[in-house]
Amino acid sequence: MKLVYIFCLPIVLLLGCGYMSQKKYHIGHPFNFISKADFMFYLKKKNAIPLQQYLYVDSVSYSKFVFNQLKQNQSGLYLGAFLCDSISIKQNSLLQKNTSCSGRIEKEILSILSMKNYPDSLLQKSFQLSEYKLRFLESGEVFDIKKCKEKITILLIYSYAMGNYYEHFFHDIQSLKNVFVICVDPVYRIK
Repeated sequence: MKLVYIFCLPIVLLLGCGYMSQKKYHIGHPFNFISKADFMFYLKKKNAIPLQQYLYVDSVSYSKFVFNQLKQNQSGLYLGAFLCDSISIKQNSLLQKNTSCSGRIEKEILSILSMKNYPDSLLQKSFQLSEYKLRFLESGEVFDIKKCKEKITILLIYSYAMGNYYEHFFHDIQSLKNVFVICVDPVYRIK
């Protein structure tokens, strides 16, 4: 066993954790799907979230969404919990300390969904979702948060380049009906 550590240590030191995690989680692969059907087949096979809950950003607002919202969003996974088009729930202090931790994000989501009321102290004015044209991946119809049946809408971010790093997280929350996943890959380019 000592021999294995002695052999592996120089490799890890030379290549670094970044290289190892890229290989393990398939991080950084380019989005090169030819058809929307192929991409949906991939999502269905890899992620547990039903396809009806996937959204993508329309070509008109793609650049604006990616550059404005993703730059401000430190998580890369959790966009927020929204009561309406421009009111969201503040992140708790535990999540703010590490916004990319899927365990903390899951606890945040479950905590929010278990609440009966949302006091004003937890609410914040956020960007307007309607400012960006989000579409359902399956049907291409425009997503309208006002038509959501639940009181709260959870929005998550997905990118093919993230590989399978958050795959277990998506499996853990698959039963939640008011969660929507926004694909930030250029899905609008494929037919």
